[in-house]
This record gives sequence, C-alpha cells and structure tokens, in this order.
Amino acid sequence: MTLTVQRARPGVFRKPVIGPLPLYHQIELNLRERIACAEFSPDHRLPPEDVLAREYDVSRETLRRALDALLESRLITKQRGIGNFVSRAIGPRKQVTLVGRLDDSFLFMDNFCYQVLSRRRVKIAMADAAVVTSLQLSPGDTHLDRLEVVALSSGQAYAYSMFHFPQNIGAQLSTEELGGSVPILRVVEARTGQTVSWADQTVEPVLANAKVSHHLGIKARRPILQMRRTYYTAAGLAIESAVVRYHPDRYAYSAQLLANP
Repeated sequence: MTLTVQRARPGVFRKPVIGPLPLYHQIELNLRERIACAEFSPDHRLPPEDVLAREYDVSRETLRRALDALLESRLITKQRGIGNFVSRAIGPRKQVTLVGRLDDSFLFMDNFCYQVLSRRRVKIAMADAAVVTSLQLSPGDTHLDRLEVVALSSGQAYAYSMFHFPQNIGAQLSTEELGGSVPILRVVEARTGQTVSWADQTVEPVLANAKVSHHLGIKARRPILQMRRTYYTAAGLAIESAVVRYHPDRYAYSAQLLANP
C-alpha cells in the first residue's frame, strides 16, 4: 500500500527553524494553517507521525508535542491503532497565537500573596491528562505534586490555581515558601537551580464549578477565564504546569497587535 501525501499550496507548508519559538510550536502553527487551508479536510486522516516528522525534519518526539497541542485544542482526534484525524467543525472558534514576554505573566498587584489550600501527591492515572502530557513525565514517575492556592490582592481573591510539578521537582519545595508573596515559579527556580526560558499558555472561557466559585466568591457556573501555562527551561524541560481560573471582575486579558512592517 502506497501512502500519498497531498502537498500544501506554496507558502503554506513551512519547515521549523531554530530560534526563540520552539520547533514543536512552529509545527503546531503550520499544521493549523494547513488544516485551515483545507489541505487536510475534516474526518480525513493526517499522514502518519513518521511521515510528518520526515517532512518537517524533526524527531518523532518533537512532532508528537505539536500533535498533542492540536489534540488538546480538539482540532484533531486520535483513534488508537489507526492515526490522527482532523475534527469536524465544532462551531465558530477563532484561535489567536501571540508571542510575548514571560515576565508579563507575573501580576504586580497591591499586597499580593498566595494562600495555600492544599498540597498532595496525585497518581498519574488520576491527574489532569493535559497536565500530564505537558509535563513530559518520565516513565518511572508514579505521581505528580499538586499545589492548590488562591491568589489574593489586598485580601481579595482574584485567582484560584492548581500548580503541578514533576515528583523530582516537588521533592525540593516546601509548602511554607510556596504560600508567600514571591511568584511560585521564582521559588521553583531558586530551589532547583533551573532557569525558565519560555512558557506555553492557552486562555479560554469556562464555567466556574462549585469549588472555584466558592473560593472566588462568585456564583456557580458563571463564565470565567481559565489559563493553562507550562514553563520550560532552555533545554525544553518542563518544570511547572499551572491551571488558573480568574475572578471575572478582577482580571482582564489584553494584547497589543502590530501590523507587519
């Protein structure tokens, strides 16, 4: 059986290049563009992973990270033993990808601090699947370290968060120092000696569940913003993954968009 790969129109297919934007993220963006341009149609199978990896001239691991991002955003689906398929339309959904400064993720607010609600080990099988994927856990890992906090500004809650660490990272952190006024990422960097170079972030609307609404002091099922962010070292090692739900009246997400010169 011969597999025929339909070629993208000129200017649509692009190989990733070494630079500040990770290779897998460049591939993810290009696959999104190729799907949007109908090179890969809904319900049709994408080329096998080894074919795409050769096409983009990257490792299978790098290619899989790009596909995982598409799976998480539901742009493709995976059928075990068969392959990856382009999803059918799930309604109008515009995805905008921005590149910004990492330090902009730290909010400088009056009398800021974290209030620790809980900290526990979570078995891999019971953990958030998207978090497990983003942390690239080793085969020998049996659990991850999960920290539950509320972020306060002048005594008012503006975010309810779950921070996740690989078990070797979590073992180096004390709960007491994670509950202060220093950004948790900076505590992790100081204790592990690892420096974060970049982060992946996705922001989307969700409905507040009972626990989130309780800690944020809002009505249940009120629409809020949820942010998923994973931090990586220059070598691509994931050291922290966070899921943050923001108070709808105390947080806004904005961006400045510039035209090409």
